[in-house]
Amino acid sequence: MVIATIIPAGCGKCYYCSIGLSNMCTTNRLALFQPGHFITKKGQRVLNFEGPVAGFAEYTTVPEVNVIKVPSGIKEDVACLVACGVISGFGGMLNRAKAQPHKSALVIGTGGVGLNAIQGAAYIGCYPIVAVDILDSKLETAKKFGATHTMNSKNEKDPVKKAWELTDGRGADYVVVSVAGIEILRQGFMMSATAGTTCVIGHGTGEKLEAFAPTDFMAGRMLTGSAMGAVKSRIEIPRIFELYKIGKIKLDELINNRYPFSQINDAITSMEKGGVVRNVVMF
Repeated sequence: MVIATIIPAGCGKCYYCSIGLSNMCTTNRLALFQPGHFITKKGQRVLNFEGPVAGFAEYTTVPEVNVIKVPSGIKEDVACLVACGVISGFGGMLNRAKAQPHKSALVIGTGGVGLNAIQGAAYIGCYPIVAVDILDSKLETAKKFGATHTMNSKNEKDPVKKAWELTDGRGADYVVVSVAGIEILRQGFMMSATAGTTCVIGHGTGEKLEAFAPTDFMAGRMLTGSAMGAVKSRIEIPRIFELYKIGKIKLDELINNRYPFSQINDAITSMEKGGVVRNVVMF
């Protein structure tokens, strides 16, 4: 069994591969919204959102560089989570925010990506780890994944002030924003400490950084992005499965429901209501 991810394996020869950044391989570039290899009955080439990887399909053709072998003993419903949401959050905290032990971390949005950012912070040894959301039920779930403190931002008059209170009055050393919205991003940025790092994972179409001013960065705060957690797919994805096998990270707990393909619309509707972490469509 294999899983497909939009982060391709590196060629091993280009500049970025030679310096250990196979996720930035220039031979096998990550290309979104590009014409794919699927053709409709009318002969029109389909525009692929996620590059060469197809979703919600029983069959697909995927380049070899985009697939990773799954170790024996891993169930299909668990394996599929790792190709996107798990590596986006876990890798975003470790590879892009570059979290270190004993530093503080804050994650905005405790869905399938945010929870993995939280357990990435817990795995590396951060403290405190603050989970921020507007649903108390999700904040309770965040505690199971390693959050030491929680904040319902909807109930706070000044969420930024509260975040600083929960992080020794300094702000968080690492902030991961796993939901869309420029105002939410700016709020998360202001929750970061002097010289802190804010990693953007959640984003919406057409969003601009108009809510930021150059003076916001004068305290040394850093803003960075993340594509699929910047993972080296052939190295880090197998390692995540190993960590799961020995109980260092949670995967089964990310799944709320399993739906047959015939009920895919129900699965999506359920996700849109915001009450679940992940629904898995079983073929």
